[in-house]
Amino acid sequence: MKPSQLSSLLIKLLPANEPVLVQGSPGLGKTDTIQKATEKLGYDLIVTHPVVSDPTDFKGMPAIVKRGEGKDAIPGAEFLPFGDLNQMIEATVPTVVFLDDIGQAPPAVQAALMQLVLARKVNNHAISDQVRFIAATNRRQDKAAVSGLITPLLDRFSTVITMEFDLDDWVNWGIQNGMPAELLAFARFKPDLMGKFEASKDMKKSTTPRSVASFGRLVNLGIEDHEVLGGAAGEGFATEFLAFQRTWRELPDREEIYRDPTGVPVPTKIDVLYALMGSLAFGANEKTFAPTVKFLERVKAEFQVLCIKDALSRTPTLKSVPAFAKWAIANKAVFGYDNA
Repeated sequence: MKPSQLSSLLIKLLPANEPVLVQGSPGLGKTDTIQKATEKLGYDLIVTHPVVSDPTDFKGMPAIVKRGEGKDAIPGAEFLPFGDLNQMIEATVPTVVFLDDIGQAPPAVQAALMQLVLARKVNNHAISDQVRFIAATNRRQDKAAVSGLITPLLDRFSTVITMEFDLDDWVNWGIQNGMPAELLAFARFKPDLMGKFEASKDMKKSTTPRSVASFGRLVNLGIEDHEVLGGAAGEGFATEFLAFQRTWRELPDREEIYRDPTGVPVPTKIDVLYALMGSLAFGANEKTFAPTVKFLERVKAEFQVLCIKDALSRTPTLKSVPAFAKWAIANKAVFGYDNA
C-alpha cells in the first residue's frame, strides 16, 4: 500500500479504535506517514520506542506501598505507572500511541505490550478509552534486527499493512518539504533508483526515500562533492544525479518559453525533457501557467501530465486558472479530469 493510501486508511481506522501494524523496509517514511495522519485527525501523539524500553516502562515500576491507615496499615507491593504509561491512563482527549520499531523489541518487552494493547489494562490500571494504538516495524528480510512479534501481540492488531514506495507520493512530499526541483525531476527520470533498500554490513547507505531526503538537504546547501553526496544516498545515485544536474543547468531559459511558447524548440533527449518538465513545474504560477501549458501542448502527453501534476502539487490554486481547465478537458483520457 502506498503512503497516501495508508494515510487515508488510518484516518478511517484510528477514530474507530482499530489498531494497525505497519511493516516495510527501512527509510520508506512509515513514521512520517503515521505522524501526518495523526496531525490531520487533530489527535495527540505519544511516540514510544519499545526496542530501547524496559518491561517496566509498559507495566509500571515495582514499589512498596501501605494499604490502610495508622496501626492498621499493611505493607504491600504494586506496579506504579509513570512516564508514557501514565499519560495513556490519564488521557482525556483522543491520543494515538505509536509503538515504533516494535519488531526489534525483545520478547520481555513485547509481553508487557501484549497486556497493554490486548487487555487495555495494566495491573488494575485501565488505559483511557481515548487511546488508540498503532505500531510500525521493519521486516525480517531487511536485516534490521527484527525478530518478529509474539503471536498474542500480533493478533491484537486488526490488520497488518505492508507499506511500499510510491514515486508520486514521494515527489509530492518533496515539493511540500523543500526538496530541490532538480532532484524531484531526477527522481521522475530515474524512478528505478528510488526506494532501493539493500541490507548491507558495510557502512554504506541505501537509496531510500529517507536517505534521498538527506541528499536533497545537502544539495540545497550547495554541496556538489561526490563523496559527500554518495555518503548520503549511495555512490551510484550521486554519480547519476550530478550528471543530470549538469543537464539541468543547460536547459532553455524558462523566460524564453514564457515569451515564445510555440517557438522555443522542444528538446528531444529524454533526460533533458524530464529536467525541463521539473523546471517548468517549479516555475509555474498564475502568470506563467498559460504559456507553460501552451508549450506543453507540443510535448508528449506523458510528460505533460508529469509537469501539470507537480505544478498543481506545488501551487494548488493553478486549478482555477482557465488554461488548466482547458488542458484538463483536452487530456481527460491521460490525466483524469475527475481527479483535477
